[in-house]
Parts: sequence; structure tokens; C-alpha cells
Amino acid sequence: RVFGAEGMIDRDKENKTFAWLSEEGVAPKYYGRFLNGRVEGYYEGFIPVTLDDLHQKYVIVSIARQLATLHKVKVPEYMRDCDIVMWEQLDTWLQQSKEKIDWIKRGGCKLSEGHILQYKSIPLDKCTTKISQLKKYIIHSNKKRDNQIVFCHNDLLCGNILKHPKTNQVKLIDFEYGGLGYRGFDIANHFNEWAGGTLTDGCGPGYNGVPDYKRFPSNQQQNDFCCAYLDELSSEFGGSSGMMIPDQQRQLQDIQNEVAQFVTLNHFYWGLWAVNRGFEDGCDDFDYMHYALARLSRGLE
Repeated sequence: RVFGAEGMIDRDKENKTFAWLSEEGVAPKYYGRFLNGRVEGYYEGFIPVTLDDLHQKYVIVSIARQLATLHKVKVPEYMRDCDIVMWEQLDTWLQQSKEKIDWIKRGGCKLSEGHILQYKSIPLDKCTTKISQLKKYIIHSNKKRDNQIVFCHNDLLCGNILKHPKTNQVKLIDFEYGGLGYRGFDIANHFNEWAGGTLTDGCGPGYNGVPDYKRFPSNQQQNDFCCAYLDELSSEFGGSSGMMIPDQQRQLQDIQNEVAQFVTLNHFYWGLWAVNRGFEDGCDDFDYMHYALARLSRGLE
């Protein structure tokens, strides 16, 4: 595996985390690192899921169970005093975005004229205000819920979810944006990824920088996911009977409320990521700016 997104991820920390996840059995086997990458195991016969696959009931349930399995892993000692990685990334990417846009406004960029105009149109002041409001609300709402702080994947899009065509087994890969965080954010991120936008193997909404929010999971699909997620969590304590008892119904409502509060914040997370990637990598191979504006606009609605 050759590393990408340089300057946006601490590779020493990320590699240490991957080695730990490998030992826990939730990531591919770790063999070792070289200067700009590492050697890791390969899931033979597995292929990435598609946007259409995400609507299949067995895929919904399988992903939910795999994510719950990840969230059940005991966080190592060195990670327990770490800050929530989501806030660290947001703060860093927001500051980097401000610096890059300021640089562009001063004429220090070689992007196309069209993309320069798009950069200048980004309402960063409004984004900053909204992020600050959401952060204050989320921290206040979750300060007494330590059980919701787990190791999160944070990037469960189609390319990071593999399935086996014959066995229908599902695996999660690519934990490079992972870290200590809110489980509600991890699930909300996955639901937003149903809209696509980062895929390049198709045409129309959902591909090439254009998210399709008509694909966002329905209430029933969200319910199916959360039920499977909670059932997998309960299996640690002997499993469930398959019937929703009052306490389980309350847990279901609670986790759905958790997820809902992070959906908007997640748009800013990946919108700011795209602002920075577009500046560093350009927008010729992938229109990061179109994707950034789509995510940030959605967050400001």
C-alpha cells in the first residue's frame, strides 16, 4: 500500500494504529512499513461494494455488524487520553482552508480560473460559525456519555467496504482517518456516503464530485442498520432474543438521535477535506472543488 493524502494524515500515528487493528483481527495482516507505505494483507476474492449494493438488506446488516465489531474493540492505553480525532481534523482542515483561500486571493495559485473563482466563493465565515455552533451543542449533549466514545473508522464509503461475491462476507478496510471518536459520527458518515460523490467509475449523480442525496438511507434502512448494530453490540453479553424489548427500543431511539446530530457536521468534515485536496492535488483528475461546494452547501442548509 502506497500512502496518499500527504500532509493531511500523521502516517506514524496511522501506521501504529493499523498494526494494533491488525493484531485485534479487524484489519488486514500487517507485515511492515517502508518509507511511503507499508506491506499489508490482501482479502482474496473480495471486491468493493457499489452505491446500489448499499441498499441491499444483507449488505446493510453486514456493514452494521462489522462496524459494531470495530467499535467493541478495547482502545489501547496510549490512545485513551487522546483528543477526539474528528475535532482535531476539523480544526486543522478549517485553518488550512483559510490559509489556502487567502493564498489564492493573493494570486499565489496555478489552478484554473474557474476553480479559482470557486475557491473564492466558499463561504468559510458561515462554515466556521456553523461548525462552532455544532461543536458546542455536540460536546454539551455527549459529555456524560462515555460509552459513545469508541475507535471510529470515519471513512466508510464504498471503496473501503469489501464483499465476497460468493459468500457475501463483508470486510472493512482503510482505517487511515480512524481514531478515537463518537460512534454516532461514524454511522452518520456512512449514511452520508450512500450519496456517493467520490466514485469515478460511473456517470451522473453519485459520481465524479456530485453527491446524490436521493440515495440517503430511508428511515427503514437506517432502522435496519441501527438494529443490526445494536444486536452485534449485545452479542458481547450473550446476544439478543431477536425481539425488541422496551429497553432495546429505547437504545434504538437513542442511537438514531446520536447519529442525527452528526449528519450535518460530517458535511463540513469532508467538505473541508476536499478544499485542501483540491489545492494540493489540483482538480484535473477529480473535481475536488465541485465536491467541496456540494458538501459545504449541504451543511449550511
